[in-house]
Amino acid sequence: MVAFYKGTAFRQDERQYPFYVAEKEWNDATSRYDYYRKGMEGVELPSKGDHRRYIISENQADYPEPESACGPTALLNLYIWYTKFGLIEENIRHSDEQRYKLLKFEEIDQHLLELQRMTRSHKGGTNSLEQVVTLDELVQAHSPQGIRIHFEIKDPPLTNHDFLKVSRNYRAGFLYVRPEDPKSGQLLDYHVVLIVRADTSGTLTLANWGKFQHGRLSNRQDGQWFIPSEPDYAPLRIESLTTIIPFTPDS
Repeated sequence: MVAFYKGTAFRQDERQYPFYVAEKEWNDATSRYDYYRKGMEGVELPSKGDHRRYIISENQADYPEPESACGPTALLNLYIWYTKFGLIEENIRHSDEQRYKLLKFEEIDQHLLELQRMTRSHKGGTNSLEQVVTLDELVQAHSPQGIRIHFEIKDPPLTNHDFLKVSRNYRAGFLYVRPEDPKSGQLLDYHVVLIVRADTSGTLTLANWGKFQHGRLSNRQDGQWFIPSEPDYAPLRIESLTTIIPFTPDS
C-alpha cells in the first residue's frame, strides 16, 4: 500500500531547471518532513546496450510486512539494478544472495521509516516522495560519481510516450495503482510497481509481486487502467507515475 504525493507540503524553485531533486525539511509544527523540489544543472547518465533486461522483480511476500512492502520492494529492484552497472557501490555484501537482498531491503525500509517516524505496518504504506528521497540519499551515500536522482510526477491520463521516455538509459518509473479485486470488482488499497520497459507497440512491462507482467493502457469512464495480458493478474487502475532519472550535477 502507498500514499502518494498528494496532501504533502510540496514546494518547488520558481526558476526552470533541466533536473530536480527531492529535498526534505523538518517541520516542528507538524512533527514531520516537508518536501520540495530543488532545481539543478547536470547531465543524464547514458547507457549502452539493453541493460533493462537485468532488472529484477522481487516478491514482496518474501519480505517483512508483505501487505505494505511494495514501496521498499520496488526500490530494492531498482537499487540492485543500479549496482550491477556501477551507478552505486554496494555497501552490503553477503555470500548468500537472498540474505543480501533481505539486508538491503531492511536498509531501504529503515530509511523510509526514519522519514515516516512511525512503523510502516501502522502507517499503511510508503509516500512517493519518501521513495524518491530515500533513493536519492542512498545513491548520494554510495555513488562514486556523485549521482543524484531527478524525479517527475504525472497524473493520468498517461500516454505510451510517457512510458517510452521512462524506458531510456537508466531511467525508471514507479507506477502508483489500485488493483481491482477479481471477485468483487472493488478497488483494493494503493500499490506501487516498478516499470521495466515500454515498447512502440504499446506493451508495458511491470515488475510486480516477483513477476514480470505485460499489458496495455486502457481508458475507461472510471479512469485509466493497466490491463495485463495474462488473465491471472488483476487489472490496475493508475493513480500516478513518478519518473526517476539518474544524473550527474554540474560541479
